[in-house]
Amino acid sequence: GRTFCGLVIDGPLEILGSTVFGCGGRDLGYHRDGAHSQFMAVPESAVVEKPENVSVPSAAVLGVPYVTAWLALHEKASARTGEVVVVFGAGSLVGRATLQLGRWLGARCIAIVEDAVDKSAVSEFCDQVFVLVEDPAPARAT
Repeated sequence: GRTFCGLVIDGPLEILGSTVFGCGGRDLGYHRDGAHSQFMAVPESAVVEKPENVSVPSAAVLGVPYVTAWLALHEKASARTGEVVVVFGAGSLVGRATLQLGRWLGARCIAIVEDAVDKSAVSEFCDQVFVLVEDPAPARAT
């Protein structure tokens, strides 16, 4: 992984003792492994102070959905402008990231979601949405 979050235990005084996080960028990108290990040395330019309202576990995985989506779209599928990208489970974080990046690449994006809640969450990122269960039947008491 390349997304990380942790406490600065050595380095410049202005960030020493701060909880920082980062997600690749020019200084890390795909070129350095070990971001989920106990200790990691990174350039100062690769970190920013973690906002108070973001938990350490959330900050540590912030970029994971986008990295996963990018690897699938760009590295594996070589998605290009004008192609169609169909995303099953589009309501998930990886699904939403895939739709956003697919649009950015110029693809026509189609989302397959479980319910109306997921539909509202992804509608702005795709050209068409299919809902698997539009209006589930209420459970019957026996």
